[in-house]
Amino acid sequence: DIGEKTPQQVVQVKDRIQCALKTNPDQFKIVIRNKSQSRQYLADWWSVFGIPTQTLNEKCYAMKNFIACNHCKTVYRYSPTFTSTNSLSTSELSIKSTKATLTNYSFKYKSNHDSDKSINRKDVDLNIQNFLPSRYTISRNVHSIAEQTRARFKELLSEPLENEALTLSPDLWTDRFRQITYLGVTATLIDSSYKYYTITLCCTEFTEKEKTANNIEKVGIDVHCLDDNNISGLLLDIF
Repeated sequence: DIGEKTPQQVVQVKDRIQCALKTNPDQFKIVIRNKSQSRQYLADWWSVFGIPTQTLNEKCYAMKNFIACNHCKTVYRYSPTFTSTNSLSTSELSIKSTKATLTNYSFKYKSNHDSDKSINRKDVDLNIQNFLPSRYTISRNVHSIAEQTRARFKELLSEPLENEALTLSPDLWTDRFRQITYLGVTATLIDSSYKYYTITLCCTEFTEKEKTANNIEKVGIDVHCLDDNNISGLLLDIF
C-alpha cells in the first residue's frame, strides 16, 4: 500500500517508474484517460497525463497511485483526493511552449555593481582581444601576451630613461628545490605622474661560484651587452 510508505520510499518508487518509462517503453507505457468515461478526467491536463502501466505475462497492471506526462515521462504521486495540480499545470504549459529553436528564450548579461550598465546595449563594441583565454587555450596566447607586456614595459621605461629617473639593480636568488642560483635585473623608476614602479625585467642562471660584484657585472655584460656607457643596451636586448 502506497499510503504506508514513507515520503522517501514514495520518491524512490516514483523514480523507478520514471526510469522504466524512459528505458523500457515496450513493457512500461502511459495510458491516457478518456474524458468521456468519467467526470474525474475532465481537467485539461488529463490530455497530457496518463496512468503508467506495466505489461507482464500479457497482463497489464496499472499504477494508479501515480500519473506520468506522456511527453517527458515525468512521474508524479497521484490520488483522486490529493495531487500537485500546480506541478501538473506547469509541466503541461512547458510542453506547449517548447520549440525546436531558441526564439522563445532571451539571454541577458548579469552584471555586478561595478560593471558599466551600458554593456547591455545592443550597439556596444566588443574587442575579442580583451577576452581572457581559458585554461585549455592559454598556451596559444602566451607569446601574444608576452609581446603586449614587453610593449607596455618599453613604453613605461622610455620616459624615465630619457630623464635619468631609472635605476637598474641586480637581484640574486636561489631556487630552494633545484638549488639553482639566478641573476635578475630589477628596474626602479618614477614616471611623469610620480608613480613608483619596481619591475623585474629578466633573469638568467648565475653559474659563477662566487657572488661578487665583478662576477655579477661580468654576467650582465656577457648576457645583456651592458657596459658603463650604454645603460639602454640592457633594455634593447630585453625588448
